[in-house]
Amino acid sequence: MKNEEITTALFAFDLFRELNVQEIGKIVSVSLSRE
Repeated sequence: MKNEEITTALFAFDLFRELNVQEIGKIVSVSLSRE
């Protein structure tokens, strides 16, 4: 793999992880507000 491809993959992974954290946070707050 080229360096550029590795950088792009890492960037995409970081972005995906951040989105996951935000989605999990939303789900948790919705679940808590229902109780």
